[in-house]
Amino acid sequence: TFGTLGVTEDRFYHGQGFASLQDAARDLKHAWRALRRTPGFLVASVVTLALAMGATTGMFNVVNTVMLEPLPYPNSDRLVFVRGTAPGSDLPARFGLGNDFYLHYRDESKLLDGVFAFIDGSSTLRVGARVEPMVMTRPSNDMYATLGVQPRLGRLPVVADADDAVVISDRLWSTWFNRDPSIIGKWYFVSDSMKQVIGVMPPEFRFPDAETMLWVSTPIGLEQVTAGSLGGHVIGRMKDGVTQEQLATELTRISKAMPERFGSAGYGPLFERFQAQVVPMLDEMVGRTTRTSLLVLLGAVSVVLLIACANVANLFLVRGESRRRDLTVRRAIGASR
Repeated sequence: TFGTLGVTEDRFYHGQGFASLQDAARDLKHAWRALRRTPGFLVASVVTLALAMGATTGMFNVVNTVMLEPLPYPNSDRLVFVRGTAPGSDLPARFGLGNDFYLHYRDESKLLDGVFAFIDGSSTLRVGARVEPMVMTRPSNDMYATLGVQPRLGRLPVVADADDAVVISDRLWSTWFNRDPSIIGKWYFVSDSMKQVIGVMPPEFRFPDAETMLWVSTPIGLEQVTAGSLGGHVIGRMKDGVTQEQLATELTRISKAMPERFGSAGYGPLFERFQAQVVPMLDEMVGRTTRTSLLVLLGAVSVVLLIACANVANLFLVRGESRRRDLTVRRAIGASR
């Protein structure tokens, strides 16, 4: 009778809408009391899982930032590096292109929605008595339009600036100039001459990497072209709907006319074997080696997390085995599983 009454009462209780919440709260209270009675087990479990989850989360954040998140530019999937290759020649398997390629692609390509060239390196910045070497980039002035970025303060370089203007990073503005907005229009010694600060870029702009502190205005015309000078960087934005293969084919084809435009003396037999290569900007900036290394590390820490979970599960099994008699008694007097 008492057993039948208990079953009926249990069914009535579990039929109520709030029963699952009360069960969960009761289970949590019971679990917490049980864990407090075994502090060694509690500490071992929490520390094991915390270390494993911390390592996995940290590694995933790195992979997410470097590989998974899109570049901070509008329609960044259409941004590509343009390289060259000349199979069978003495040139490297893949080489950078010069200003002549940039000018020719800018004027002749029908599949590019923008293109720019740049070189990077380090030189000197002098502000008052403070003089330090600084990582800086010299891009052609159409870099900003091609990437689709605007300064947070000031303006962008124009042809009239020649090479006498600089745009600085948010980090440089903060560390050297204490975020003083009056810096716009002032002149400082940069690289080899006095240059005017005309703009400050937003914090997320870190081209080509986070170490770059300023960008020197660099108008590029025919007078800056040396035919056959390789080793620079050219980045383009493909028009909507254009594939990398289509762009590479077009650039290879129009490159054949460069000796006629710039003079054949500097090129030699280059264009007999020249082929343009188009690589997504994200792939080029991350690099295959870095990508592989990051994925291997992420896989390794994921395995560590699985091992940690298995170890904690084993601890629970051992703990449950030691409480077999207790649980049997509880079950015998009517406790549910």
